[in-house]
Amino acid sequence: MLSQRFPRLYQPYSYYRPPLVSSDSGMRRSVPVCDRTVDHTRDCTSAETLKRKADYTRRFAAIGLAVLFSAAACDDPDPEPPVLVDAGITKTPVTIDLLLSSPEYSESFRTPLLTSPAWLPGEDAILMSVRAPEESARVIVRISTDGAIEELVAGDRPMPSNDGSQFAFIDAGGGLSIADIAGENVQSVHPGKATTLLFDFRWGPSDRLAYVTASFGQTGVNYTLWLFQNGNAEKLIEGPDEIGAVRWFPDGTSLLLAAKAIDESATPVGELQILSLADGETRTVFSRIRHPVITMQPEISPDGSTIVFNESTMTEVAADGGFVNANRPSLVSIDGEFRPLIAEPDYLSFLGPQSLVWLPDGNEVVFVCKKAAFAERFCVASRDGEIREVQLDPLYDIGVIYVSLPLGRQFSLSNDGSSLAWLATSASGETQLQMTPLAPERIAPTTIYDATPPTTRNLNLGRVEQVQWPSSDGLEISGILIHPVVETERMQYPLVVDVHGGPQPGVTPFAANLLVAGPIEWHLWANLGYAVFVPDYRGSEVYGYAKWAEAREDQSFSDRDFDDVMSGVDALIERGIADPDRMMLIGHSAGAAVANWALTHTDRFQAIISKEGLGFDVQTTYEIARDLDINADLRRFYDWWFKGTPEEVPENYAARSAMTYIDNVVTPVLFFYGAESSLAFVPTPRTFFEALISRGVDAEFVVYPGEGHGFVKPETQRDVLLRSVELARKHIGMP
Repeated sequence: MLSQRFPRLYQPYSYYRPPLVSSDSGMRRSVPVCDRTVDHTRDCTSAETLKRKADYTRRFAAIGLAVLFSAAACDDPDPEPPVLVDAGITKTPVTIDLLLSSPEYSESFRTPLLTSPAWLPGEDAILMSVRAPEESARVIVRISTDGAIEELVAGDRPMPSNDGSQFAFIDAGGGLSIADIAGENVQSVHPGKATTLLFDFRWGPSDRLAYVTASFGQTGVNYTLWLFQNGNAEKLIEGPDEIGAVRWFPDGTSLLLAAKAIDESATPVGELQILSLADGETRTVFSRIRHPVITMQPEISPDGSTIVFNESTMTEVAADGGFVNANRPSLVSIDGEFRPLIAEPDYLSFLGPQSLVWLPDGNEVVFVCKKAAFAERFCVASRDGEIREVQLDPLYDIGVIYVSLPLGRQFSLSNDGSSLAWLATSASGETQLQMTPLAPERIAPTTIYDATPPTTRNLNLGRVEQVQWPSSDGLEISGILIHPVVETERMQYPLVVDVHGGPQPGVTPFAANLLVAGPIEWHLWANLGYAVFVPDYRGSEVYGYAKWAEAREDQSFSDRDFDDVMSGVDALIERGIADPDRMMLIGHSAGAAVANWALTHTDRFQAIISKEGLGFDVQTTYEIARDLDINADLRRFYDWWFKGTPEEVPENYAARSAMTYIDNVVTPVLFFYGAESSLAFVPTPRTFFEALISRGVDAEFVVYPGEGHGFVKPETQRDVLLRSVELARKHIGMP
């Protein structure tokens, strides 16, 4: 019985939560701010400390800044970072309180300020959804390319009609409405309901509107395809099979659907179907077992002959909805002739709606591609597979991955195909609408609208740099480096390494959060004097599916991801930036799996934080899921990833489990978990922790009741940040 094999599975956890001793500032300090080591050998009035302050002052005086130090900087139990003054304006330090107590900061990191840009037909203007940092409601605005802005109506995801006279949008009640181009004469198309989600909607000829709803009930999800015309909505298709996208053919006689079907063996099949509006008959032009539906995002060529869509190349192991995001743009004709648009999936195409857009001539397709730390380029692929790139600023990411359904657009192409407009975010918390001509030469983007809160611009922010380095096998890897706010002539700094989760689609300013917030959290550490390194690794697939598959072939994926990260750390040490004796690694989710591997394979870090990670004992994880008959997607992936079941290849499962190497662990480690996430059925993290304690390793294991994979409660977030900063101060000190 499971209760005998895994007794903890059916028992409440006895949470191991070592207390933090509170003070007036909310946190106990065990090491004075000026200490670099945990042996407390330095004096706060020492010549070295005074020299450090002088270095700060001299460094910033050279660029017109003054540094204000508290008179009791060393004695304060929880001192603030240095305050900078620029042209008489006091710069605001990034603190835990600022991250968590002000909605202007905290909420803007979780919900995009800008979404769904849509170029108005025949005009130099764009419709877009905007949210003020301190508000939750979204407003649709009209922005001219010269920056003039006009507020129209409350709502999200505006979609202009073909003639530009009106637009459809998600209204404040979550329903579908239409309004004229001035935002007036609003008409409800489909009222919002708590149990109904609007998946997709598109305009067709003659102001007809097709849309898809998903209704959630006790028996499951019910999908409905609707046609709205002449003021009435008509059901075209209704049933349990998923409809992930709807598109109009140019002549208005048919609709294209990305839909799920079920074959004779009850296996889900992803299909592209053409629905005739005349007789209601459908025919399938593309079909593949387990192909994700929501990620297809098909688009029809202007002449109506060809469909481009995101083809998943991993359907043999993917769950319906996608477990592995190995996608490439591919083509299929209306007669069912299929071929890839590009030969290999070496460009990561984002999975958001309208991620593939035809140019007006119908010979080329534009999509967001990623070959560096951020998605900083567009790719334009011709029908014969030739690709040209439009490279942008490497410190801005194209769009926010809007992980909540319904998804929003990332970019829009002008009707004449001459210009692109997109959402740009940065590692410094900036959110902008940018535009550039679709030209072969590299042209600096123009910022049309800047939604960055003024107070964000007034923060003490570290200097951001994109870095690249060769991994041990020569593969060029990219990442982001955030320098300490106060840089001194002594260039070696304690280093915080943030390994992103996912692992697809790699590093992003908002989606790959450090612990609880967004990019400004990186600058929390920079304010405290740490350099922050955000490395990518080949598991993100940014560097091509082939490299990722090679790691699976020889079962070296854990080693290669780890090596990609450590090669980047070594590059920073060689540059004189990172102090090799003061380094801490943080990983979340897939990044925590890398952290757990690092914990058992190196002693080079002085501390490690593992948040919501697995990989401790993959065989036990597999067996529990099988015995409980849950998580079939994960088991299918493991069957492929490890080349068999635990009974067939036990050596592969053992070799990729951190538990196998637990006797190597000497590094202090802090584990964070939500009680409602993986711990709900997998006891291996707690088992691993207890094994560390029995071996005398300095380890803490903190479980937060009511939290899932991402921590959302303010009290949880505060505790996570306080414990993390305390761990850093204890083991790698302060600069």
